[in-house]
Amino acid sequence: MKKSRGFPGFFLAGKFHRSLDKRHKMGYNERNERMTEEIMSPDTIQKQAPLFIVFDGMDGTGKTTQMRLLCERLNSLGMETVLTCEPSTSPDGQALRRALSGKEPANNSRMAALFLLDRIGHNAEIEGWLNEGKTVISDRYYYASMAYQGQGENFEWVARMNLDCPHIRKPDGAILLDMNPEDSMARIRANRTTDELEIYETVAQQEKIRARFARVTEYLKDEDLIITVNAAGTVEEVAERIWEAYETIRGAKERSCPTRAEHFGERRLIR
Repeated sequence: MKKSRGFPGFFLAGKFHRSLDKRHKMGYNERNERMTEEIMSPDTIQKQAPLFIVFDGMDGTGKTTQMRLLCERLNSLGMETVLTCEPSTSPDGQALRRALSGKEPANNSRMAALFLLDRIGHNAEIEGWLNEGKTVISDRYYYASMAYQGQGENFEWVARMNLDCPHIRKPDGAILLDMNPEDSMARIRANRTTDELEIYETVAQQEKIRARFARVTEYLKDEDLIITVNAAGTVEEVAERIWEAYETIRGAKERSCPTRAEHFGERRLIR
């Protein structure tokens, strides 16, 4: 493995919707094991196209841990993966890190533009890895720009500069981790000192950002495959929810469905 560096009560449900509880009653674990054996055999893996998957959502939801666990699971099945993140290590990415830490003042418009520049350079790397047959898993992408810098009147501007840019690739799927903002901030504070907190890392800011991610999901419901996963619970419980989200993304890729949101609307929220 190479390293480069429940939204509040809603379903974006389609006609194929089945609740997770119902799937468990039908023997979900057994079904999952059989499906994994069938679609993850060595011969099948060799034929699978690499995926570009994004992990996004609020801070403190365990993205880093869950990305690593997903990569390890895929590696154990013989798949090559790359872990990457935004901001990158480029000069634009370094400027963003200074702004995020509060060391270099920057308004939302400047930060959105810096993220765009950094993302264009990052995409050149992503394309290279995908061309090598590696599944790429990124910590953050344009969903975060829309949620964090797309405040008020900036939202449409930030959205369009990313979505309309010919050098920014649409992910095969995005996994948004969600939990209570107070719980996410408790996790953050347990691992950092006050001086290490970033400008968005307060309960009040996280509550606003959670609502903005809900807006992002609604805005992109007909364009991007975005799956919201409940990040509360044990690491193992969340990892199984992530795997279910991965299966949905893989299934969408294999079907090459023209309108992915239409075909996979039933799996937009995993509790």
